[in-house]
Amino acid sequence: MTIKIAVIGAGVSGLTVANLLVKRGFDVEIFESADKCGGKMFQYKNAEGICWDTGPTLISLPQELNKLFLDLNISEIELLKLHTGSHLNFSDGTNWELPIGLNNIKKYLANSNEKLSQDVFNALEISSSIYEFAEKNIFYNDPPNAISLGLKSFASGLMLKYPKLTLTPYRKVIDSLISDKNMREFFYHFASYVGMNPNEAQGGILSIAHVELVSPIVFPKGGVYQIASALERVAIENKVNLHLNSPVISAALKDEKNPSEGWKLSYKKDNSIHHANFDIVISNSDPFTASFSWLSNTDISKNYVEKINKNIYRPSESQFVILFDLYDDIELLHHVKIFPESWLESFVQVCESYQLPKDPCIYLVWPHATDKSISPRVLFISAMAPNNLSGINWSHDFCLQYAERILELCRKRLKHAFKGKIFKMISPQELEGRANSFKGGIYSACLRKFNPLAFHDSGITKYRNLYFVGAGIHPGAGVTMVIKSAKRISQHISKNFK
Repeated sequence: MTIKIAVIGAGVSGLTVANLLVKRGFDVEIFESADKCGGKMFQYKNAEGICWDTGPTLISLPQELNKLFLDLNISEIELLKLHTGSHLNFSDGTNWELPIGLNNIKKYLANSNEKLSQDVFNALEISSSIYEFAEKNIFYNDPPNAISLGLKSFASGLMLKYPKLTLTPYRKVIDSLISDKNMREFFYHFASYVGMNPNEAQGGILSIAHVELVSPIVFPKGGVYQIASALERVAIENKVNLHLNSPVISAALKDEKNPSEGWKLSYKKDNSIHHANFDIVISNSDPFTASFSWLSNTDISKNYVEKINKNIYRPSESQFVILFDLYDDIELLHHVKIFPESWLESFVQVCESYQLPKDPCIYLVWPHATDKSISPRVLFISAMAPNNLSGINWSHDFCLQYAERILELCRKRLKHAFKGKIFKMISPQELEGRANSFKGGIYSACLRKFNPLAFHDSGITKYRNLYFVGAGIHPGAGVTMVIKSAKRISQHISKNFK
């Protein structure tokens, strides 16, 4: 008898796990609450047909994507290689246009500051060592326990070379390696990729710097949303039953005393409630969102709810997005980051005080710099914003006020007029409503306090037929990382049920 699987959520990880499992002979259905696939990877189109992508803006570690494309026979996406990194703008007037690659960055910085160049080179060498260890021992496997991790790091030589690094808070690691104030701010901000204050994040997240600065970076021709479109096309061709505009209301065990009996799923479609039975449920919905909403009466949901109620975890920061229709004839790098006077102070205001920052960090993406097939009018701007625990009512007028403040900062700091108009604004409330992100956060919930041995949950539960994939699951957020989680969970299911 064919095993029936329900995948809840058609984000990149949900689409990936569905495609991998249907290839292995499982009967798969996907339930998506939005009107199209992609999750946080989304696309908006104006009346002229010009498209703005949202969510991920670049792809690091493209080898993972290439492997998936080969496995799923996806050939229509051309990955364009970026040759320039970020333009970093700081409050004291410092501007860096960092290239990509360890030696390129060292050479670039040495032109103005030999000590800074050597500091960053040393930090990135450590970052690459941590990443290489994680790629070999962690990313493709279930999260290791402390003993296993210690033995592996000892055997690899990593523990002997950097004995205290992973046991030290990330900020202390950066302060010990880099003395330049602006470069410290830049490295601090990598902690936001796991939603944590750098004072509380583990030192091992320095590996993020390797991903951002040393690894090749690519951009899919036509826009990042091409990835979601291709995964959806393959799913349909492989006879995956895709239910759009079909939010799941509940998923409950048919027999709590005998979980192997499977799941009863209830979902809404065409203004009616429908029910269906499945042998396995895979959630691409954030585990905290699932636990507070549709995952009914299980120890799993109680566990996630308790982590929030006991203040062990908190929702991550959100972002406020402006999809800007740019009329100016200007040249920008593909991505530009405008740093506040104190990134850390702004982060605390947003993530711990749930306030709009007085001086937000701003991120601009101009894809035409890399892909000339994309209109030069397309400009993506995002700024720090608190999640929906802030209680802010993101009314249209309130959004406009914050948008104008962000645009004025862009004009002042980058010395461009930024003539044009706002096509669309995306608030934390809209992000939560459309993508079911937990409290509107851009990542999953994160630890409040320092825990040197903490990993994301494995996605494997005490129930043999309930799994999670996506950004809230090991190894974490980012397109290539959520693909890794989908591959790992698909392998578990194939092993256990075939």
